[in-house]
Amino acid sequence: MRVSPRLLLRLAAVEIVLVAVGLAAFRYTQPLPEFTTAPALPATVQTAAPPGVLPWPAQGQAALAISGLGMVGSSGGDASPRPIASTAKLMTALVVVERHTLAAGASGPSIAISAADVDAYRAALRQDESSLPVQEGVPLTELQLLQGLLLPSANNYADILARWDSGSVSAFVATMNDRAQELGMKQTHFDDASGFSAKTVSTAPDLLALAQTVMDNPVLAGIVKQAQVTLPVAGLVHTTNALLGDQGVVGLKTGNTDEAGGCFVFAATTGPGDRPVTVLGVVLGQADLPAAFRASSALLSAVPAWLTTTAVVAKGDVVGAYAAASGGTSRLVAGGEIALAGWAGDQIQLEVQLDQRKAPLAAGTKVGKLTATTRGQRVTVDILAADAIASPGPWWRLWRH
Repeated sequence: MRVSPRLLLRLAAVEIVLVAVGLAAFRYTQPLPEFTTAPALPATVQTAAPPGVLPWPAQGQAALAISGLGMVGSSGGDASPRPIASTAKLMTALVVVERHTLAAGASGPSIAISAADVDAYRAALRQDESSLPVQEGVPLTELQLLQGLLLPSANNYADILARWDSGSVSAFVATMNDRAQELGMKQTHFDDASGFSAKTVSTAPDLLALAQTVMDNPVLAGIVKQAQVTLPVAGLVHTTNALLGDQGVVGLKTGNTDEAGGCFVFAATTGPGDRPVTVLGVVLGQADLPAAFRASSALLSAVPAWLTTTAVVAKGDVVGAYAAASGGTSRLVAGGEIALAGWAGDQIQLEVQLDQRKAPLAAGTKVGKLTATTRGQRVTVDILAADAIASPGPWWRLWRH
Protein backbone atom coordinates (compact mmCIF):
# COMPACT_ATOMS: atom_id res chain seq x y z
CA MET A 1 0.00 0.00 0.00
CA ARG A 2 1.41 3.34 -1.04
CA VAL A 3 1.37 6.20 1.51
CA SER A 4 0.87 9.61 0.07
CA PRO A 5 3.63 12.20 0.51
CA ARG A 6 1.14 14.62 2.06
CA LEU A 7 0.33 12.12 4.84
CA LEU A 8 3.98 11.53 5.49
CA LEU A 9 4.53 15.25 5.87
CA ARG A 10 1.63 15.51 8.27
CA LEU A 11 2.93 12.60 10.33
CA ALA A 12 6.38 14.15 10.46
CA ALA A 13 4.94 17.50 11.54
CA VAL A 14 2.96 15.84 14.31
CA GLU A 15 6.06 14.02 15.48
CA ILE A 16 8.07 17.23 15.52
CA VAL A 17 5.36 18.96 17.53
CA LEU A 18 5.19 16.09 20.00
CA VAL A 19 8.96 16.10 20.45
CA ALA A 20 8.98 19.89 20.92
CA VAL A 21 6.14 19.74 23.42
CA GLY A 22 7.85 16.92 25.30
CA LEU A 23 11.15 18.79 25.35
CA ALA A 24 9.44 21.97 26.54
CA ALA A 25 7.58 20.05 29.23
CA PHE A 26 10.80 18.40 30.32
CA ARG A 27 12.67 21.71 30.56
CA TYR A 28 9.77 23.47 32.30
CA THR A 29 9.40 20.81 34.97
CA GLN A 30 13.12 20.52 35.80
CA PRO A 31 13.95 21.55 39.39
CA LEU A 32 15.04 25.14 39.79
CA PRO A 33 18.73 25.61 40.62
CA GLU A 34 19.68 26.61 44.16
CA PHE A 35 20.71 30.17 44.87
CA THR A 36 24.37 31.00 44.76
CA THR A 37 25.61 32.55 48.01
CA ALA A 38 28.05 35.33 48.73
CA PRO A 39 28.97 35.92 52.41
CA ALA A 40 29.84 39.57 53.10
CA LEU A 41 31.74 39.17 56.38
CA PRO A 42 35.40 38.33 57.04
CA ALA A 43 36.31 35.12 58.82
CA THR A 44 37.74 37.07 61.77
CA VAL A 45 37.26 40.45 63.41
CA GLN A 46 40.13 42.06 65.30
CA THR A 47 39.45 43.68 68.66
CA ALA A 48 41.09 46.97 69.60
CA ALA A 49 44.88 47.02 69.59
CA PRO A 50 46.62 46.53 72.96
CA PRO A 51 47.23 49.86 74.70
CA GLY A 52 50.77 48.92 75.65
CA VAL A 53 52.36 46.33 77.92
CA LEU A 54 50.81 45.10 81.14
CA PRO A 55 52.80 46.10 84.24
CA TRP A 56 53.83 42.62 85.30
CA PRO A 57 55.91 42.44 88.50
CA ALA A 58 59.66 42.29 87.93
CA GLN A 59 60.05 39.17 90.08
CA GLY A 60 58.05 36.09 91.00
CA GLN A 61 55.01 34.99 89.04
CA ALA A 62 51.74 36.63 88.12
CA ALA A 63 48.66 35.79 86.08
CA LEU A 64 45.40 37.51 85.15
CA ALA A 65 42.04 36.14 84.06
CA ILE A 66 38.66 37.63 83.26
CA SER A 67 35.74 35.59 84.51
CA GLY A 68 34.03 34.14 81.47
CA LEU A 69 36.97 34.93 79.18
CA GLY A 70 39.70 32.82 80.78
CA MET A 71 43.34 33.66 81.39
CA VAL A 72 44.51 36.74 79.52
CA GLY A 73 48.17 36.74 80.45
CA SER A 74 50.92 35.62 82.80
CA SER A 75 54.51 36.34 83.70
CA GLY A 76 57.29 34.54 85.53
CA GLY A 77 59.58 32.70 83.13
CA ASP A 78 59.15 28.94 83.27
CA ALA A 79 56.35 29.26 85.85
CA SER A 80 57.68 26.33 87.88
CA PRO A 81 55.86 25.50 91.14
CA ARG A 82 56.80 27.63 94.11
CA PRO A 83 55.65 27.98 97.75
CA ILE A 84 52.28 29.73 98.01
CA ALA A 85 51.95 30.32 101.78
CA SER A 86 48.40 30.94 103.05
CA THR A 87 46.82 31.22 99.62
CA ALA A 88 46.63 27.43 100.05
CA LYS A 89 43.78 28.04 102.49
CA LEU A 90 41.52 28.73 99.52
CA MET A 91 41.65 25.02 98.71
CA THR A 92 41.13 24.12 102.39
CA ALA A 93 37.98 26.24 102.47
CA LEU A 94 36.74 24.92 99.12
CA VAL A 95 37.09 21.27 100.13
CA VAL A 96 35.31 21.88 103.45
CA VAL A 97 32.37 23.73 101.89
CA GLU A 98 31.98 21.24 99.06
CA ARG A 99 31.90 18.33 101.52
CA HIS A 100 29.83 20.15 104.18
CA THR A 101 27.48 22.42 102.28
CA LEU A 102 26.29 25.56 103.99
CA ALA A 103 22.90 27.00 103.11
CA ALA A 104 22.64 30.76 102.64
CA GLY A 105 22.73 32.43 106.05
CA ALA A 106 23.49 29.17 107.88
CA SER A 107 26.36 28.70 110.31
CA GLY A 108 26.67 24.94 109.97
CA PRO A 109 27.45 22.45 112.70
CA SER A 110 29.30 23.32 115.91
CA ILE A 111 32.76 21.83 116.15
CA ALA A 112 34.16 20.99 119.56
CA ILE A 113 37.49 22.48 120.61
CA SER A 114 39.69 20.05 122.54
CA ALA A 115 42.71 20.42 124.80
CA ALA A 116 44.80 19.18 121.87
CA ASP A 117 43.51 22.09 119.78
CA VAL A 118 44.61 24.51 122.49
CA ASP A 119 48.04 22.87 122.62
CA ALA A 120 48.31 23.10 118.84
CA TYR A 121 47.51 26.82 119.00
CA ARG A 122 50.29 27.40 121.52
CA ALA A 123 52.72 25.40 119.41
CA ALA A 124 51.80 27.46 116.35
CA LEU A 125 52.53 30.65 118.25
CA ARG A 126 55.99 29.36 119.16
CA GLN A 127 56.68 28.83 115.44
CA ASP A 128 55.48 32.34 114.66
CA GLU A 129 52.52 31.02 112.66
CA SER A 130 49.42 33.09 112.03
CA SER A 131 46.90 31.68 114.52
CA LEU A 132 43.82 32.59 116.56
CA PRO A 133 43.23 31.71 120.23
CA VAL A 134 40.83 28.88 121.05
CA GLN A 135 39.49 27.58 124.33
CA GLU A 136 38.67 24.03 125.30
CA GLY A 137 34.92 23.56 125.55
CA VAL A 138 34.05 26.70 123.53
CA PRO A 139 32.92 25.38 120.15
CA LEU A 140 33.20 27.11 116.81
CA THR A 141 30.76 26.69 113.95
CA GLU A 142 31.83 25.67 110.47
CA LEU A 143 31.17 29.24 109.27
CA GLN A 144 33.22 30.78 112.08
CA LEU A 145 36.14 28.49 111.34
CA LEU A 146 35.97 29.39 107.65
CA GLN A 147 35.89 33.09 108.51
CA GLY A 148 38.93 32.77 110.79
CA LEU A 149 40.67 30.71 108.12
CA LEU A 150 40.13 33.18 105.27
CA LEU A 151 40.16 36.62 106.92
CA PRO A 152 42.91 36.74 109.59
CA SER A 153 44.38 33.54 108.06
CA ALA A 154 44.53 31.30 111.13
CA ASN A 155 46.71 28.26 110.53
CA ASN A 156 45.31 26.45 113.57
CA TYR A 157 41.77 26.89 112.17
CA ALA A 158 42.95 25.12 109.00
CA ASP A 159 44.06 22.09 111.02
CA ILE A 160 40.87 22.05 113.12
CA LEU A 161 38.78 21.98 109.93
CA ALA A 162 41.01 19.30 108.41
CA ARG A 163 40.71 16.97 111.42
CA TRP A 164 36.96 17.59 111.65
CA ASP A 165 36.45 16.73 108.00
CA SER A 166 38.82 13.79 107.54
CA GLY A 167 39.95 12.63 110.97
CA SER A 168 43.54 13.73 110.35
CA VAL A 169 45.37 16.53 108.60
CA SER A 170 47.20 14.07 106.32
CA ALA A 171 43.95 12.49 105.12
CA PHE A 172 42.49 15.94 104.45
CA VAL A 173 45.59 17.02 102.51
CA ALA A 174 45.18 13.98 100.27
CA THR A 175 41.67 15.20 99.46
CA MET A 176 43.04 18.67 98.72
CA ASN A 177 45.46 17.18 96.19
CA ASP A 178 42.71 15.12 94.58
CA ARG A 179 40.57 18.24 94.19
CA ALA A 180 43.48 20.13 92.69
CA GLN A 181 43.83 17.48 89.99
CA GLU A 182 40.11 17.69 89.27
CA LEU A 183 40.50 21.43 88.71
CA GLY A 184 43.39 20.87 86.30
CA MET A 185 45.98 22.26 88.74
CA LYS A 186 48.68 19.96 87.44
CA GLN A 187 51.62 21.88 88.93
CA THR A 188 50.12 22.10 92.41
CA HIS A 189 50.94 19.99 95.47
CA PHE A 190 49.61 20.50 98.98
CA ASP A 191 51.78 19.35 101.90
CA ASP A 192 49.59 20.86 104.62
CA ALA A 193 46.20 22.50 105.11
CA SER A 194 47.50 25.99 105.94
CA GLY A 195 50.28 26.68 103.44
CA PHE A 196 52.89 27.15 106.18
CA SER A 197 54.92 24.28 104.70
CA ALA A 198 57.35 25.32 101.97
CA LYS A 199 56.44 22.03 100.27
CA THR A 200 52.96 23.35 99.54
CA VAL A 201 53.56 24.70 96.02
CA SER A 202 51.66 25.90 92.98
CA THR A 203 51.87 28.34 90.08
CA ALA A 204 50.04 31.55 89.30
CA PRO A 205 47.99 29.99 86.42
CA ASP A 206 47.01 27.02 88.61
CA LEU A 207 45.81 29.33 91.38
CA LEU A 208 43.63 31.21 88.89
CA ALA A 209 41.59 28.03 88.42
CA LEU A 210 41.20 27.74 92.19
CA ALA A 211 40.25 31.41 92.52
CA GLN A 212 37.52 31.08 89.90
CA THR A 213 36.05 28.04 91.64
CA VAL A 214 36.09 29.78 95.03
CA MET A 215 34.36 32.87 93.63
CA ASP A 216 31.73 30.64 92.02
CA ASN A 217 30.83 29.38 95.51
CA PRO A 218 28.43 31.92 97.08
CA VAL A 219 29.39 31.02 100.68
CA LEU A 220 33.11 31.52 100.12
CA ALA A 221 32.61 34.57 97.90
CA GLY A 222 30.54 36.06 100.73
CA ILE A 223 33.25 35.42 103.32
CA VAL A 224 36.23 36.80 101.40
CA LYS A 225 34.50 40.15 100.82
CA GLN A 226 34.10 40.73 104.58
CA ALA A 227 36.44 43.21 106.23
CA GLN A 228 35.99 41.90 109.78
CA VAL A 229 34.05 39.43 111.92
CA THR A 230 33.69 38.69 115.62
CA LEU A 231 34.63 35.18 116.70
CA PRO A 232 34.33 33.34 120.04
CA VAL A 233 37.47 33.73 122.20
CA ALA A 234 39.37 35.56 119.45
CA GLY A 235 36.97 38.51 119.41
CA LEU A 236 37.03 41.05 116.57
CA VAL A 237 39.35 39.99 113.75
CA HIS A 238 40.16 41.70 110.45
CA THR A 239 41.01 40.57 106.96
CA THR A 240 44.63 40.58 105.89
CA ASN A 241 43.51 41.84 102.46
CA ALA A 242 44.65 45.47 102.53
CA LEU A 243 43.18 46.12 99.06
CA LEU A 244 39.67 45.00 99.96
CA GLY A 245 37.23 47.67 98.79
CA ASP A 246 39.82 49.51 96.68
CA GLN A 247 39.83 49.28 92.87
CA GLY A 248 36.74 47.07 93.05
CA VAL A 249 38.56 44.32 95.03
CA VAL A 250 36.10 41.83 96.56
CA GLY A 251 38.56 39.14 97.77
CA LEU A 252 40.39 36.72 97.99
CA LYS A 253 43.46 35.64 100.01
CA THR A 254 46.91 36.74 101.07
CA GLY A 255 49.99 34.69 101.92
CA ASN A 256 53.39 35.55 103.35
CA THR A 257 56.26 33.36 104.56
CA ASP A 258 60.03 33.60 104.28
CA GLU A 259 60.08 30.88 101.60
CA ALA A 260 57.04 32.08 99.62
CA GLY A 261 57.52 35.82 99.94
CA GLY A 262 54.47 38.01 99.53
CA CYS A 263 51.57 36.32 97.74
CA PHE A 264 48.12 37.60 96.83
CA VAL A 265 45.17 36.02 95.03
CA PHE A 266 42.60 38.69 94.23
CA ALA A 267 39.20 39.21 92.67
CA ALA A 268 37.86 42.60 91.60
CA THR A 269 34.87 43.99 89.74
CA THR A 270 35.81 46.50 87.07
CA GLY A 271 34.96 47.72 83.58
CA PRO A 272 32.14 49.88 82.16
CA GLY A 273 29.10 50.33 84.37
CA ASP A 274 26.80 48.54 81.95
CA ARG A 275 29.22 45.66 81.31
CA PRO A 276 31.21 45.00 84.52
CA VAL A 277 33.53 42.02 84.63
CA THR A 278 35.26 40.08 87.40
CA VAL A 279 39.03 40.19 87.21
CA LEU A 280 40.96 37.38 88.87
CA GLY A 281 44.65 37.72 89.57
CA VAL A 282 47.54 35.97 91.26
CA VAL A 283 50.85 37.48 92.34
CA LEU A 284 53.48 35.18 93.89
CA GLY A 285 57.02 35.52 95.18
CA GLN A 286 57.16 39.24 95.94
CA ALA A 287 59.58 40.74 98.47
CA ASP A 288 56.82 40.98 101.07
CA LEU A 289 53.05 41.32 101.33
CA PRO A 290 52.99 45.11 100.71
CA ALA A 291 54.98 44.48 97.51
CA ALA A 292 52.39 41.90 96.46
CA PHE A 293 49.64 44.47 97.02
CA ARG A 294 51.51 47.08 94.95
CA ALA A 295 52.03 44.64 92.08
CA SER A 296 48.36 43.63 92.16
CA SER A 297 47.21 47.25 92.29
CA ALA A 298 49.32 48.10 89.24
CA LEU A 299 47.77 45.26 87.26
CA LEU A 300 44.27 46.23 88.32
CA SER A 301 44.87 49.83 87.26
CA ALA A 302 45.84 48.67 83.78
CA VAL A 303 42.98 46.23 83.21
CA PRO A 304 40.18 48.66 82.18
CA ALA A 305 42.20 49.93 79.20
CA TRP A 306 42.61 46.34 77.99
CA LEU A 307 38.95 45.41 78.22
CA THR A 308 37.13 45.74 74.92
CA THR A 309 33.58 45.51 73.66
CA THR A 310 33.46 44.80 69.94
CA ALA A 311 30.28 45.41 67.95
CA VAL A 312 30.41 42.54 65.46
CA VAL A 313 27.10 43.25 63.71
CA ALA A 314 24.02 45.36 64.33
CA LYS A 315 20.49 44.26 63.55
CA GLY A 316 19.89 44.72 59.84
CA ASP A 317 23.56 44.68 58.81
CA VAL A 318 24.13 42.88 55.50
CA VAL A 319 26.04 39.64 56.09
CA GLY A 320 25.65 38.04 52.66
CA ALA A 321 23.52 37.69 49.54
CA TYR A 322 21.54 35.16 47.55
CA ALA A 323 21.56 35.27 43.75
CA ALA A 324 19.09 33.32 41.64
CA ALA A 325 20.07 32.03 38.21
CA SER A 326 16.93 33.73 36.88
CA GLY A 327 18.32 37.11 37.90
CA GLY A 328 16.69 37.76 41.30
CA THR A 329 18.83 38.74 44.31
CA SER A 330 18.24 39.15 48.04
CA ARG A 331 20.34 40.88 50.66
CA LEU A 332 20.82 38.70 53.73
CA VAL A 333 20.83 40.59 57.04
CA ALA A 334 21.52 39.93 60.71
CA GLY A 335 18.37 39.37 62.72
CA GLY A 336 19.95 40.76 65.89
CA GLU A 337 23.00 42.42 67.41
CA ILE A 338 26.25 40.72 68.39
CA ALA A 339 28.58 42.64 70.72
CA LEU A 340 31.27 40.66 72.53
CA ALA A 341 33.41 41.53 75.53
CA GLY A 342 37.05 40.74 75.02
CA TRP A 343 40.70 41.53 75.64
CA ALA A 344 42.69 43.94 73.53
CA GLY A 345 44.39 42.18 70.63
CA ASP A 346 42.05 39.19 70.56
CA GLN A 347 40.38 37.91 67.40
CA ILE A 348 36.70 37.08 67.07
CA GLN A 349 35.91 34.15 64.79
CA LEU A 350 32.84 34.50 62.54
CA GLU A 351 30.91 31.70 60.90
CA VAL A 352 28.08 32.28 58.41
CA GLN A 353 25.85 29.26 57.79
CA LEU A 354 23.31 29.70 54.98
CA ASP A 355 20.55 27.30 54.02
CA GLN A 356 20.37 25.89 50.50
CA ARG A 357 17.39 27.70 48.98
CA LYS A 358 15.48 27.96 45.71
CA ALA A 359 12.95 30.46 44.40
CA PRO A 360 10.49 31.63 45.50
CA LEU A 361 11.80 33.34 48.64
CA ALA A 362 9.70 35.62 50.82
CA ALA A 363 11.22 38.68 52.47
CA GLY A 364 11.83 38.08 56.19
CA THR A 365 12.45 34.35 55.77
CA LYS A 366 15.05 32.89 58.15
CA VAL A 367 17.79 31.52 55.90
CA GLY A 368 20.66 30.71 58.26
CA LYS A 369 22.63 31.84 61.26
CA LEU A 370 25.67 33.91 62.10
CA THR A 371 27.93 32.80 64.99
CA ALA A 372 30.68 34.84 66.65
CA THR A 373 33.16 33.10 68.96
CA THR A 374 35.98 34.34 71.18
CA ARG A 375 37.48 33.15 74.48
CA GLY A 376 34.71 30.66 75.18
CA GLN A 377 31.93 33.10 74.31
CA ARG A 378 29.62 31.94 71.53
CA VAL A 379 26.77 34.15 70.33
CA THR A 380 24.43 33.27 67.46
CA VAL A 381 21.79 35.33 65.64
CA ASP A 382 19.45 34.43 62.81
CA ILE A 383 20.10 35.55 59.25
CA LEU A 384 17.03 36.85 57.39
CA ALA A 385 16.27 37.50 53.73
CA ALA A 386 15.73 41.24 53.30
CA ASP A 387 14.37 40.98 49.74
CA ALA A 388 11.93 38.61 48.08
CA ILE A 389 12.94 36.54 45.08
CA ALA A 390 10.05 35.54 42.81
CA SER A 391 9.71 32.31 40.91
CA PRO A 392 11.12 32.63 37.35
CA GLY A 393 8.57 33.04 34.54
CA PRO A 394 7.71 30.39 31.97
CA TRP A 395 10.00 31.80 29.29
CA TRP A 396 13.02 31.58 31.60
CA ARG A 397 12.06 28.03 32.56
CA LEU A 398 11.82 27.06 28.88
CA TRP A 399 14.94 28.83 27.67
CA ARG A 400 17.24 28.39 30.69
CA HIS A 401 20.80 27.43 29.88
